[in-house]
Amino acid sequence: MDVDAEQHSYNPDSELNRGVCSLCACEFSRPLSELKFKGLAVFYMGKVKNFPGRNCFFNRYEHCIAEELDNPGYKILWHCTVLTTLEKSYDFLIHQADAFRLSLRQTELIWEKRFENLYSWEDLCSAYIARIPEDDRCVYLYGNACILKMPMCQGICTLFKSRSEKDIESL
Repeated sequence: MDVDAEQHSYNPDSELNRGVCSLCACEFSRPLSELKFKGLAVFYMGKVKNFPGRNCFFNRYEHCIAEELDNPGYKILWHCTVLTTLEKSYDFLIHQADAFRLSLRQTELIWEKRFENLYSWEDLCSAYIARIPEDDRCVYLYGNACILKMPMCQGICTLFKSRSEKDIESL
């Protein structure tokens, strides 16, 4: 919808998402982002966003871990790819060991040999970053879940809890 800025002067009313012409008092009720003015000005009403939740207790690497804290391991899609692959490989070995009636010691030796040649963590997950050189665990690992698979933090929300807040029980 094109409006001639010389003929009409629109003043946006942000609460009602409409505007009123100050010259002839005509109204428009279309979203302000759809209006295009020739010449003088363009009004654009942006989307209201939450404040960033960087200081939230549930925010880890800009992802929200609140649901994982409530129900650890419930969302299978959030499970760490590396741990899932290793668990499947180990379960397969245990199944084979039972079928061939191997002792625990024999099974452990086979696992150690297979584990050495099994996989590189980087091959299983492109986002893998070791916490420290001596520790194989990934920085994005939270329990058995991958933080990067959890939903992005939407900013300060109803679940927001400041990291500096202390619970009554912890006093």
